[in-house]
Amino acid sequence: EELLWLTGAGGLSTFDALPAIEPAKKSMAFFDGGYFVMRDGWSPESNYLLFDCGPHGALNCGHAHADALSIDVAANGRTVLVDPGTCTYTGSKEFRDWFRSSQAHNTLTVDDESSSLPNGPFTWKTIAQCSLKQWISENRFDFVSGEHDGYMRLQDPALVKREILFLKGDYWIVRDTVVSSGEHRFDVRFHFAPGSNLDIRCFGNGSWVEEKAFVSHCYGQKEPAKALSFSAASQGGTEIVSFLLPQKPGTDWQVREIEAQEGRGFEIHGAKTVDLVIIPAANPCICTRTIEGGGKK
Repeated sequence: EELLWLTGAGGLSTFDALPAIEPAKKSMAFFDGGYFVMRDGWSPESNYLLFDCGPHGALNCGHAHADALSIDVAANGRTVLVDPGTCTYTGSKEFRDWFRSSQAHNTLTVDDESSSLPNGPFTWKTIAQCSLKQWISENRFDFVSGEHDGYMRLQDPALVKREILFLKGDYWIVRDTVVSSGEHRFDVRFHFAPGSNLDIRCFGNGSWVEEKAFVSHCYGQKEPAKALSFSAASQGGTEIVSFLLPQKPGTDWQVREIEAQEGRGFEIHGAKTVDLVIIPAANPCICTRTIEGGGKK
């Protein structure tokens, strides 16, 4: 519909006549906009993650959301973790503020606060600044890391960092770390598309909480949606490691944390593989895979 309005019937016909060609690249970094795409294919069963590590918005950020370091995910060709949308601008202050809050996005919050605080319907009191730390894209994996200063405004300042490792064709590992000297509550939230499912395992000193949430597929409309939060409280920061495991026929994912010197270790069992993931305290993630029948890679 938008193309018809913009180009007219002739432009629409020209577009429809274009041959369908699979893009040459799968994963992509859009550095200026701060969006990073992790993708393992273009088939109906492919996996996809979008990571937001860019500017809060343009001009007065009137259309921005407090979505610093948030993710959207599709697994096996189906949307599973979503940005809930906008719903309204001026019809309800309550819903306007909720839909653009950090709590309404797939990211980490500190003390149940938004990373950026709204003022009026189209203005903000505070604005979080995101910083990209690293982007690596290879045939077998993608890795991205970034941080934001949105919670440095707190009485006990907190710096939030998110790192994501994508083992293409398999799963994602999301590592959220918070550096702070104070005592805080931390929530890692996951907002599900209606009727969707994704196996998520979180490791940290916390517990699962089901929350009341909504999704808006178009302006002026909303419906209840499933949302889960992994909630923890600690003194002096935290580290929460989440595994996002797409469901695969014949695979019953098993994940457990194992002892590791000067870091954290995890063992992930797939259908015919065992992955050993080591996260050293000050270095990137290391992953070794053992294939049933012998051999490693």
